[in-house]
Amino acid sequence: MLICFLYHSIKWSGGGSVNVKFSDISFSIGVNLGVDGSGKPKIKAGKCSCDSGPVKVKFRGGLAWIYNLFSGKVGKIIASQFQSKMCGIIQDLIDKNAQESLSTIKVEVQLGEFLTLDYRLLAAPTVTSEYIEADLKGEIFWKSDKSEAPFTPPAMATITDNKKMVYITLSEYIFNTMTYQAHKHNILVFNLTSQNIKSKDDALNTTCTDICIGKLIPQIGKSFPNSKVELHMKSSKPPVTSITDGNLGVAAQGDIDLYARKPDKTLHHLFQIAGTGSIAVKLTINETVIHGSVEDMKIKLNVSKSSIGPVNEKALQFLVDSAIKTTITPMLNDLGTKGFPMPSTDNLKLNQFDFKLLQNTMLIETNLKYIPEPTKIKSTMCGIVQNLIDNNAQKSLSTMKVQVKLGKVLTLDYRLMSAPKATPQYMEASLKGEILWTSDKTEAPFAPQSMAPITDSKKMVYITLSDYVFNTMFYQAHKHNMLVFNLTSKNKASIKVNLSIANEMIHGKLYDTKIQTKVTNSAIGTINDRALQFLVDSAIITTIEPMINGLGTTGFPMPSTNDLQFQQSGIKLLSNTILIETDLKYAPKSTVLKFVPMNERYLAIEI
Repeated sequence: MLICFLYHSIKWSGGGSVNVKFSDISFSIGVNLGVDGSGKPKIKAGKCSCDSGPVKVKFRGGLAWIYNLFSGKVGKIIASQFQSKMCGIIQDLIDKNAQESLSTIKVEVQLGEFLTLDYRLLAAPTVTSEYIEADLKGEIFWKSDKSEAPFTPPAMATITDNKKMVYITLSEYIFNTMTYQAHKHNILVFNLTSQNIKSKDDALNTTCTDICIGKLIPQIGKSFPNSKVELHMKSSKPPVTSITDGNLGVAAQGDIDLYARKPDKTLHHLFQIAGTGSIAVKLTINETVIHGSVEDMKIKLNVSKSSIGPVNEKALQFLVDSAIKTTITPMLNDLGTKGFPMPSTDNLKLNQFDFKLLQNTMLIETNLKYIPEPTKIKSTMCGIVQNLIDNNAQKSLSTMKVQVKLGKVLTLDYRLMSAPKATPQYMEASLKGEILWTSDKTEAPFAPQSMAPITDSKKMVYITLSDYVFNTMFYQAHKHNMLVFNLTSKNKASIKVNLSIANEMIHGKLYDTKIQTKVTNSAIGTINDRALQFLVDSAIITTIEPMINGLGTTGFPMPSTNDLQFQQSGIKLLSNTILIETDLKYAPKSTVLKFVPMNERYLAIEI
């Protein structure tokens, strides 16, 4: 670093990195859970306590050799502030970040075009020392009609395991409310036609060379030749889902009306079938969605009304095998592939999950994986570093004096002339470096000489002082009649000075003073040289030297801050220049590193 008065520079290398290592961190905090008006969970931090071990700070690269001088102090300050502020950070993480994450939980999910799954919280979660339990609605409604189903959920199986982080139980009630709403609003209706079968050997033909409905039921083939049979299916009761140990089944009832569509597009009723069916479902889980597929399907049909006379059972079984099963099964599997979504948040994902089928209950056992947003973590760390610079470093720099009183009437002005120049190798700052009369800031009528260049780089800081600084002092002293004796060209003085530096002050002491005098005008006649020398030695030197040495003892102040001390300093005298070479020691007189309250800092601090 190189500081110059007027044409001085400060060289201070930049770049590098810092490692901060915390140890033995522990904290405890209470959490209050609730539910808002929309059924989403609420969370608020309670009482908190925190403790930590020592904090080690290590700077690397660039000016690490400077910064590591005060790494111990920084570590102690961070540890102290960390303990006092950590609870505030944790509480803020819960009150803001955790609450923000919980607010992303969906309490309603659209199922297709008409249905909505509602799993809002019914009450605040129950918290014990072993677990947290939350009761969710778990009902499917018609999107435009929130009327509840006319039946209640059965008691679910008790959870006895505790190996996983989370256990989610789904009642068969959920699935039964879905089929209830579908039946109530007449969406369990399907017309099975030849277009659904898409086969050359169409089983719904009335005329064929192989096997078709027209051959198995001859009266259809005779009455409606070269026609197509259609099955118009509709539920007669809501399907019922039953879950038992290891099994999930669906029982359904419906009516099937068979029509013949002639080539002229007219429909003719044939007969009506009352059907009952049972479906065994196989379940799988992928990420946060439950998927299902048809494992087995059994359908029983009975003719309830006929316009064509008796219909044999072989024809009905043919309809089941060749038309209904081959069409309905892929449709149900397609719905199962889309799946049933599980509750989750943007940052929490199910991990290592499994499921079991118990009495009236589907049990999902899973761990959770937290996936934080990297940008928020980065912004949090940057916020801490920016806070240290904007508040702590700035506070320290603000203590640097830019004007210093020298005696009663003189002022040393070393304010910055412009913004410091920073490069990867050094930082350089040019300071004013002029002494002014305190009540008259008129500058000296002469300019500073060019200073000697600095070629060394072994020290942390190099400060150069131009002889201009001292000449402005003498100029102001002479201008304002402080120098009550005159040295003329005929009265010459030679003074040698020893310089030293201590406590950020330059001190000086005369060690060889020579004054040559010559009488230019006398009212008493001739005066010999010996008498004049006696006057110099016994009066002038003995008076002037202590006065000047007194000023040298008081010293000449160097630019510094309250927390930086010069160390291993040296002085060199170059052309027009005093060069001070020094290292720095960081010695804080007070705690200047502190954490700004979270509400002033940002946030999102997100873990």
